[in-house]
Amino acid sequence: MPNLQITVANQIATSAEISALTIEEAIATMRLAGMSDEAIKLTLVTDLKEGGILFGTFRNKLKNNVKNAIQLSANESSNGQFKEAGVEQFQWVTVNDGKVCPDCDERHGETGTLEFIESLGSPGSGFSVCTTNCRCELVPVSYKDENLDKPLVKQKI
Repeated sequence: MPNLQITVANQIATSAEISALTIEEAIATMRLAGMSDEAIKLTLVTDLKEGGILFGTFRNKLKNNVKNAIQLSANESSNGQFKEAGVEQFQWVTVNDGKVCPDCDERHGETGTLEFIESLGSPGSGFSVCTTNCRCELVPVSYKDENLDKPLVKQKI
């Protein structure tokens, strides 16, 4: 796994850059429409205070970056513990709740070393349609506490 700090920093920087470009585009559009600088400023401040489309989207991206960082950290910790325990083969497990992306659905039950799986893209790494919203897990092939012949069904609480 790449350095977690670098990965998270890059995700946050990318979110900030995209948001900055979106705000610049909105300002240019408002100027082309003939809005005064004072009206543009008021629009932006209102959007910031109310969590509108511009700043609300940025906040949501940051929340997702933090959620993803926590998940990546947990996965890295689990995988490290498994490796220390001598686990060599892992199995890809999806959560079958109708929200599994087609990339992950195809990988359910796939097995291999951690290095092999990481080379193809591990859960939450961004390789798949679900990108960092992935909820899949890697478990040791020897793990038998659940019925893993089909995806796990996540229950509503």
